[in-house]
Amino acid sequence: MTLKLFVLTAFTVLAIARLSAQSSIPLEFNLESAHQLTVELNTQGEILFTTSGEDPFLHTKPLKVKRPVDAVVLSMDYFCPSGVDFLEVRLGSGPSYSPPRNFPNMGVAEGWVSLSFDLDDAIGSWGAIGDVMRIDFGVNKKTPIRVRNVVLRSRSDREIELVKNKKEIARVNLRLDSQIKEYLEAEFTSVVEHVAVEGESIVVTGKASNEEMYLCELLPNDHVTMLHEFENKWPVSGSFTQTIPRFFQRDGFKIDRLLSRWCLSTRQPTGQMRAVSHARFPDVIHSENSFPNALPQSKKGLGGFAAHRGHLDDLDKLEISSATVNIWISGMMVSKSSDGSRNQATVIHRYNGREYFFNEREVHQMDETLRVCAKKNIIVAGILLVGKASKTRDREIGKILQHPDCDPAGIYSMPNLTSTEGIQHYAAALDFLASRYNRPDAAFGRIHHFIMHNEVDAGWVWTNAGEKPARVFFDLYHKSMRIGHAILKSHYPHGKVFISLTHHWAKTVDPKFYTSKELLEYLIQYSQCEGDFDWALAYHPYPESLFEPKTWLDHSAKFEFDTPKITFRNLEVLDAWMKRPESLFQGKERRTVWLSENGTNSPDYSEQSLREQAAGFAYTWKKLDHLDGIDAFQWHNWMDNRHEGGLRIGLRKFHDDNDDPAGRKPVWYLYQSAGTPQEDAAFEPYLDVIGIDRWDQAVYRDPIQ
Repeated sequence: MTLKLFVLTAFTVLAIARLSAQSSIPLEFNLESAHQLTVELNTQGEILFTTSGEDPFLHTKPLKVKRPVDAVVLSMDYFCPSGVDFLEVRLGSGPSYSPPRNFPNMGVAEGWVSLSFDLDDAIGSWGAIGDVMRIDFGVNKKTPIRVRNVVLRSRSDREIELVKNKKEIARVNLRLDSQIKEYLEAEFTSVVEHVAVEGESIVVTGKASNEEMYLCELLPNDHVTMLHEFENKWPVSGSFTQTIPRFFQRDGFKIDRLLSRWCLSTRQPTGQMRAVSHARFPDVIHSENSFPNALPQSKKGLGGFAAHRGHLDDLDKLEISSATVNIWISGMMVSKSSDGSRNQATVIHRYNGREYFFNEREVHQMDETLRVCAKKNIIVAGILLVGKASKTRDREIGKILQHPDCDPAGIYSMPNLTSTEGIQHYAAALDFLASRYNRPDAAFGRIHHFIMHNEVDAGWVWTNAGEKPARVFFDLYHKSMRIGHAILKSHYPHGKVFISLTHHWAKTVDPKFYTSKELLEYLIQYSQCEGDFDWALAYHPYPESLFEPKTWLDHSAKFEFDTPKITFRNLEVLDAWMKRPESLFQGKERRTVWLSENGTNSPDYSEQSLREQAAGFAYTWKKLDHLDGIDAFQWHNWMDNRHEGGLRIGLRKFHDDNDDPAGRKPVWYLYQSAGTPQEDAAFEPYLDVIGIDRWDQAVYRDPIQ
């Protein structure tokens, strides 16, 4: 794309308004100083930098006001699907510059991410009128980076707290990571063998290796590796069967032991208790309903479907049989029986004897979407999202549901599983969704499955719980999965919870991210230790660069189990990995795999770009014909979206396009023909774009290991 230089004016107005409660000064870039960067400014106040060499940088304009003494945080929002290997800041006063301050965390951002760089240890006396700053954007060529809202500001209360407690938090997390590793790898002689939820009782069977043992309950906010005393315990010995009341009172809430897990422990000479078995979640959960298992009739689906967007005839014309629907839990739930901020009525849901409230307008909009899907027999997976408290309309609910360690950099939060109040509100929200949308009469539509949050290997952005080692982060996420699993199964026996992962398989460029492969390995390990459950996989195998539709050229998508990425080019790796014996449910049953968010981009609306977008899909679809381990493909985004950092990844154009609003792209027609008798004729023109003679040349057939 040819970029033009624009003069940057007051693009930080929004940032100043947003940070009015803090000391802050806007930073404007001197575009004439851009080195190995091309620059474009759009009408939304976003700046697009594209690096053109290995030393891309530019300077700010001289400060017009003196820096407030507490303004030590360089802050911006950015969008960069490929990530930047590092960002450097140099502070200039007069002719001299400070040594570079390196920040290795401007990683992959496939949505708008708030990024902050604390300069307190380097800023010194810098900040007089006339001082400037130089910012270097890594060493990678041809990297597009969008930024907006660039300011120098004071620390937020949360950042002050994080700085104060950073070392102690890191120490605790490293200790917990080591304990979790030891626990997962331990071989115990005592075992909890089976847990069944039977009406008003929990029935636990197992084997205790000596006569002085206790069966102990672990609530979702308990760590089996850290407890020194168990609130609820029962003496057992030898082979045992223990029947326990399903409900009890705690902290003013009626607690459902459906969400608990169970372990064996002994009392140490110090008087403390120590777990001597792995914990186990329920194996058998009785469902209120007995619906047959609903399966997609084809692999074609849509991602992020919402009925209010219009063009509902696409569902029939494209023969859509599955869809994902975004569910912002903290936007739907409210703290009182009326939503005072908009004077909206509420829907009341009773969970374990307590009333919980949901915004009626949000609920009815969800009803509309799900009724459309149910009418057309579309299988739905709801993507469960927890917003940050600062972005939640009902701040009280936001604070209850947000994980207390959530960093401001995240777009969404891990749910709060650290307190009884947080767990009960989260469980009540999931129970509301599972019960309302699994009624026998389907009066409000259906949600068949839960996708547990979004792209958790990129949890720093999409499911933030602060900086944590991989095992500590995954321990939290696994508990959230098990809560979702237990509640959904209690309403729909065939419902599954999906783990949501990016295409960064065995390597990630962001030090705050995990890899999808390691999180899947932890999930298998937890399933082996704490009882297997029929979890499923929601994978996002976008091309290596989200901007580049020619996915057959992805150089980091290799045909081996340790490939850095799994993209459309090497889907065979995902198919093979999920068919390994250790990946199967209870070692026997293939797990459900959805490609729940993916598509190819058209960099613009030129004929060449639109042909390459369509060719990327044709190449992918022909692979899917040969991969029976992949059950569904949900195209994202249905329509091009102005808020996706310049991507045009939809089947339709922007709804406000000047020439062809929401117009169907060539890929729309190709998607329509996929899986029909017209497929071969429609796909044939794209062989030349890819550079192959036959579609079987797109399929990799050698063994993968």
